Amino acid sequence: MPLSPQSRGEGDNPQTVVVIYADWQRASSPAPEELLDFAIAEAFRVVLIDTWQKDGLRLTDFVSMETLREWRERLSATDISFAIAGSLQECDIAELAPVAPRWFAVRGAACVQNRRESHIDIDRVRSIKRLIDNCSA
Repeated sequence: MPLSPQSRGEGDNPQTVVVIYADWQRASSPAPEELLDFAIAEAFRVVLIDTWQKDGLRLTDFVSMETLREWRERLSATDISFAIAGSLQECDIAELAPVAPRWFAVRGAACVQNRRESHIDIDRVRSIKRLIDNCSA
């Protein structure tokens, strides 16, 4: 069933996000190129690149910086925002900053002892924010 413009995030409504799994084969999900085409054709506002399986492998274990740049450029040309996730740690954020996503999405990196099932650690959140701010400057 097609999504209405309201469900795509226009106005003050929540946004539906197209998620592309970098480890798409492990997830048995559509290939990234198919989902990019879908997001563009259906005029979604946000695409998130993430990893499906949380087993210690990170986004950069599955997709290159060059590919991420290409995806971001393709989406930016159609005014679709781009977010990056995928078991990111602070070192990954610094490395991926040149890709210039609109958002970095973290979970484990913001938690006590980098454990995604732990509580949020406000000091880690502040450290990640400072890192992103410094990379953006």
